Amino acid sequence: MATPHPPCVPTQNAGDFICTVYLEEKKADCELSLKVPATMTAQELTNDVLYLRKLVTKERDNWCCFEVIDKEEMERPLHHTEKVLPILHALATDSYVVVKRNTALDSMLMYLGSKVADQKHGMVKFREERKLGLGTGSFSDRYFMLTDQTLRLFKEVRSNKPDKEWPVKSLKIYLGVKRKLKPPTCWGFTVIYETKERHEKQHWYMCCDTQMEQREWFATFLYVQNDGTIWPSDASCCRSSHKPSESRFGNVSLIPLRGNANEMRNSVAAFTAAPVSISKKV
Repeated sequence: MATPHPPCVPTQNAGDFICTVYLEEKKADCELSLKVPATMTAQELTNDVLYLRKLVTKERDNWCCFEVIDKEEMERPLHHTEKVLPILHALATDSYVVVKRNTALDSMLMYLGSKVADQKHGMVKFREERKLGLGTGSFSDRYFMLTDQTLRLFKEVRSNKPDKEWPVKSLKIYLGVKRKLKPPTCWGFTVIYETKERHEKQHWYMCCDTQMEQREWFATFLYVQNDGTIWPSDASCCRSSHKPSESRFGNVSLIPLRGNANEMRNSVAAFTAAPVSISKKV
């Protein structure tokens, strides 16, 4: 079985951890453990994984890292400049990071090249997350306007004032909507907004009528959130040009921790308490 949770083990270098990621899918034979410094980006992690598996990549394979949350049935491709260690540390037991091809990227880049990329508007099926005891809710048609600053929701196309408004760079956009919400189409998003004042996370959902419409909205979100760059302009930087650091602590090979949270904490404490004595035994 694949590891239920991709934990990180500290190394002797401050800020470095040995973390578990997957190649293409979450299976035991697709699991890799490698050193992840605090400065490592999603593109660098992708390069290291491909290098370790000795994969020969082509120019338009478009390999990248995805954060996957199984419980919510959603995933998101990480931006190539995004730091991966905070994401790996924050993963829940049903979440993991996988390196795989981004099959939608070419069509998204083509769309951005032919349109006014920093804005989009149109009707989308929308549903808010409901609290317990407040009913199940349902999807309703709403008009959305996305600009380089905000995402606005209007009940009607002709409305002058938005019913809701969010700062676009404070949103996390995931592909997919969990099936128990009965989404009207399979081309949906889960949107997460964390309020800075209360540190609360709001979840809500958007569904498009077609796959291409979903890709257009997602491409525009990525474009405005990342200042106009959703993929490296230099294709050569998408290929690994270095040998990844070995996953070792002195002379001891490191492996991901297993077990529940208490067992993992005890293992880390034992491992880091006396590294000198461990090295002497090797």
